[in-house]
Amino acid sequence: MLPARAIYQGLTTHINELSTLLQSGPSDRFRRRLAATAGEAATLASWIAWDLKQPGQSASFERVSALAAKESGHQIIQACTYAYKSYAVEGRAAYEAVRQAQQFLPAQGDDATRAWLLSREAEELAALGDRRAIEVMHQAEADIDPNAEEVQSIMTSQVNRASDGGTVVVGSVGGNILLWCTRGERPE
Repeated sequence: MLPARAIYQGLTTHINELSTLLQSGPSDRFRRRLAATAGEAATLASWIAWDLKQPGQSASFERVSALAAKESGHQIIQACTYAYKSYAVEGRAAYEAVRQAQQFLPAQGDDATRAWLLSREAEELAALGDRRAIEVMHQAEADIDPNAEEVQSIMTSQVNRASDGGTVVVGSVGGNILLWCTRGERPE
């Protein structure tokens, strides 16, 4: 395993090279592909910069990611940037970052990403003590085909009766775990 700092140095070099290539005036087809690659790399660089406690650099790479998403036409890059940002902040700010990420999803497709973001929303709602977390978690399950190969390994959910008469809802989508407990009430 490489430390974040080692990855970060190579990644920023990669982004600089991509930027140089973009400035060289490639055809539209190659420009969009290079921009998408730069956006993906900038999203990762933003996450690593945050991990290295460099918030200014993280914000800078968020801006690069947004520009690259727009240039490439791949708004899912912007969705991922906001989704990753939701892990870097807490409370209402985390919830708002997830909601922003959802705004960049296409109307159809990217079901696994949609389920992941709904799971993140449910997780943040639960952290805020908002009972809508259960409904959102169920929506994450409903919005994706559980039989799809890509989904079988990233999404599970179960509802168990607790010994005190309450209900424990445990869900996981994309590695995010939601635990919600009620007393004497069953979630709808």
